[in-house]
Amino acid sequence: MNGIQVGELTKSATGALAFTYSLNWLETKGARPVSLSMRLRRQPYIGEVVFNYFDNLLPDNPLIRERIQARFEAVTSLPFDMLAAIGMGRVGALQIIPSDESPPDVRCIKGAPPTDGQFVRLLNNYRNAPLGMNAENGDDSRISVERA
Repeated sequence: MNGIQVGELTKSATGALAFTYSLNWLETKGARPVSLSMRLRRQPYIGEVVFNYFDNLLPDNPLIRERIQARFEAVTSLPFDMLAAIGMGRVGALQIIPSDESPPDVRCIKGAPPTDGQFVRLLNNYRNAPLGMNAENGDDSRISVERA
């Protein structure tokens, strides 16, 4: 969150998810939980509460999930696999980053505005390329989901 590691999401051999807050985050002034259902603590959260939180970071529409799964070649449409495949895309205030990668500078925005032609294609292809993801153009799309 804001460039600071909040915790670690893991998947067991059985597929169960666990989330553990990092000690550094727990000791950070102003640290806050990622969810009211997962208050700050040292013990890991396991099971349904973790699944539900991370599942809710993804679009609800099954067709959009299928398209995202296909576009990013996620193993399944389950939260861990989808978020791992999407990569460092912003999900609310959180970034999901593989443990062997460094987080990008959150204070630096990289990108370019679409041309008029690209914008027209985005609008015309919104059903086939959800969230503007277009593999044909080598698009390195990322997902941004804000929850109310």
